[in-house]
Amino acid sequence: MKKILLISYYWKNDNSVGKLRWYNLVKELKKLNYNITVFSIGDEHKIIEKDNFTEIIWKNNSFLDLFKQSSLQDYSKGVIDSSNNLFIKFLSWIRVNFFYPDARLSNLNKIESFLIDYIERKDINLMITTSPPHSIQLLGKRIKKQIDIEWISDFIKYLEKIKSISVEPESKEAKNWVKKITSLASKSLFMKAKNSWYKGDNIPGKPKIFIPYPAGLPQYREICNKVRKKMYKGFCINLR
Repeated sequence: MKKILLISYYWKNDNSVGKLRWYNLVKELKKLNYNITVFSIGDEHKIIEKDNFTEIIWKNNSFLDLFKQSSLQDYSKGVIDSSNNLFIKFLSWIRVNFFYPDARLSNLNKIESFLIDYIERKDINLMITTSPPHSIQLLGKRIKKQIDIEWISDFIKYLEKIKSISVEPESKEAKNWVKKITSLASKSLFMKAKNSWYKGDNIPGKPKIFIPYPAGLPQYREICNKVRKKMYKGFCINLR
């Protein structure tokens, strides 16, 4: 049986798109009898096991936890903060400039050691890391260096090999991709939903554009493989 470890910061009691896309994937993988373990961050250490699904909740003490006070309830969880409060602006400046890639996982070494031991004991075959926060990708990279495990990161490995510092799709390719997604979504029920995060209804004034690829995982994987075979043509890759 294929055993998969998904490392996702957002999972427990979180209804953001960042969680839902992986939550739905896990549901489909469970139907195919894959053994799934989800590692996420929560308010306490806990391991929940049921059938072929395990949820590991890790209590993380991050930089942000120091400022969870009533006076800072509006403090942004993102990188950019629109608050006019000078103290909050100062906190945002500290976070962006001194906590790279972010302040979410302050005890990365302990998590790394725990997961390496867990992967070896449970004989995990495949690891998936999700962002945000980007420190999750750093965690995956460190684990991959320590043990032999498949990691969905072919593009990342390619960028490391050629010593790239950043990558983004070319403007023409990005526009063509949006047109393709829009065309596919218009043929489905997604765009008819009255209030859906998938098309930006959660943000007032945001253009109603469907974001995920709606034609299924097999076709999406086929597209990704074609891009890889063409050496990622259509991406602007900046080298060091």
